[in-house]
Amino acid sequence: MKKTFTAMCVYEDGSKDEAVVIVTSEGTIFQVAWEISNGEKDRAVIEAESAEEAFAIWCEDNGFVAVS
Repeated sequence: MKKTFTAMCVYEDGSKDEAVVIVTSEGTIFQVAWEISNGEKDRAVIEAESAEEAFAIWCEDNGFVAVS
C-alpha cells in the first residue's frame, strides 16, 4: 500500500515549507519518505495502525500540519 500526503509548516517569520510525504506499509510498520520544498529529503520507519496515523505522527514529530 502506498499513500501520498501533503503537509505545511509555517515558521515564526511567516515563511512556509510544504512537504510531500509518501507512506508505504507492510503490516503495522510504515516507511515514510518525504521531500520538503526547501530541498530536504529523508526517510523514517514509524510503527502505527494506519497510513493516516503514521502521517499524523510524522507531522507531529516534524512540526508540520496536514494539508491533504
